[in-house]
Amino acid sequence: MEELRYPIGKFQLPENITKSQFDSWKNDIAGLPKKVQQLTDSFKSHHWSQTYRQEGWTALQLVHHLADSHINCFIRFKWALTEENPTIKAYDEKAWANLPDVTQSSPVISIQLLHALHQRWINLINNMTEQDFEKTFFIPFNKKHIA
Repeated sequence: MEELRYPIGKFQLPENITKSQFDSWKNDIAGLPKKVQQLTDSFKSHHWSQTYRQEGWTALQLVHHLADSHINCFIRFKWALTEENPTIKAYDEKAWANLPDVTQSSPVISIQLLHALHQRWINLINNMTEQDFEKTFFIPFNKKHIA
């Protein structure tokens, strides 16, 4: 079940982040909306209610979750850039995945949101200074200070 839940494995933050690793992550952020768009362009209505694993989320929930989680990440980025070691608030992803804005909204809305959000996110990243990269934030649910 763990392999199905995390098909590429759980994220492991490297002790030292290289420029190559950072550029790869930045390219992932820039390219994700297009990949989601391409993956879902051929979906028929019944595909949106399918899951890829038992007890997993539907394709509809996953697409809306991407928008929700990336909005949260973008806001966390901005907090870290504008506040002194801000505390990052968690959110109940499972509860959010069952709210009406997910269950009753077209996935197209979240795909469009991802395109716009990621353009702003990349613009923010591309204009960060060396001092911005020194900033930190605190994740209480991991009990870690992240730089």
